[in-house]
Amino acid sequence: MSEDGSGERGDGVRHLHWGLLALLVLIPAQAAAQELEPRALTNVPIGWNFAMVGYRYATGNVLLDPAVPIEDLEHEGWRVRLQWDVSF
Repeated sequence: MSEDGSGERGDGVRHLHWGLLALLVLIPAQAAAQELEPRALTNVPIGWNFAMVGYRYATGNVLLDPAVPIEDLEHEGWRVRLQWDVSF
């Protein structure tokens, strides 16, 4: 063992980390994407126009970084969404 406390065991762990990193980088290279046909995931007839309306209400505590000097912060919010879609 050397003076700084690293020895054979420290070198082995370091090599293991590099080996795992290489494995994680190389495995996704073997993955292949799936080819989808156009409109395969939609069930809307072609050429239709339609409107959507959505409403959301949310309330709760807001979590902040402990270094920020704010305590007991709460949030209450409403959201309305209007949307017009055209299928093609």
